[in-house]
Amino acid sequence: MIKVCYYLEGYYNNIIFDLSDKGINRDDYAYSHYLLKLNAEEKGVSIATLDINSRENSDYIIYHDVCDDELVSEPSKVKKMADFV
Repeated sequence: MIKVCYYLEGYYNNIIFDLSDKGINRDDYAYSHYLLKLNAEEKGVSIATLDINSRENSDYIIYHDVCDDELVSEPSKVKKMADFV
C-alpha cells in the first residue's frame, strides 16, 4: 500500500477527514478532504495526518497551506503527487 502523509499544521488523528466533527466540518469544510481519502483508499493509497503517516515513512507528502519552500523537506515526493491525485 502506498502511504501518504497529509501535512496540515495543527490537525492530528485524521480529524481533517472526519465528517462527524462539527468543529472541523463547518459548512462541509471536511467533505473534500474526506472524498480525497475515500478515493485514495479505493486505489490502495493510505492518506493520514502527520502523526499517523510520518513524512519520513511515507511515499508521498501532501502539504496543505504551505507556501514556504523551506518547509518542503523532500521535494522529490512533492513532484510525484500528481501521479495519483
